[in-house]
Amino acid sequence: DGLPARCHLFLGTENSDLSELKRHIFSNSVDKYTVRKLMHMIFDGEETPQGVKYREMALSVTDTVDTLDLPEENISTILCYLESNTLKNESLLKLGNPVYSQCRIQCYGGPLQLKAVASKSPPLAAAIAIQRQRGVEFKDVSSVEFPVVEV
Repeated sequence: DGLPARCHLFLGTENSDLSELKRHIFSNSVDKYTVRKLMHMIFDGEETPQGVKYREMALSVTDTVDTLDLPEENISTILCYLESNTLKNESLLKLGNPVYSQCRIQCYGGPLQLKAVASKSPPLAAAIAIQRQRGVEFKDVSSVEFPVVEV
């Protein structure tokens, strides 16, 4: 309409909003809370058994981006820093090739088809066995979803 526009900015009295505003101005910056949250996503999982130096895990890129509200490129950069940073000559993590973290198999032929496919596919049979150990019933089920790395 050609009229002057006015913008009002309301900040907290302790400057608590300042870092959030800077984050939007400098969109590639990452605050400590977000890095800490990513570290918890990576390292706060199951304990590795005695004698095992590492464990495999997968992070869903989409879920991680949504949870941290951070671009995929920034997450990749942080993970690369963790891989190249050494502590006692051992890197904190080793990045593998990108893989799908979840697999969903749906059989349009119903539960009988799922059972037939599982009898021919050891990974699918293992996934179903893991789900059964967790108490999931597969009586009238024609689909299964499981974490790929776990299987």
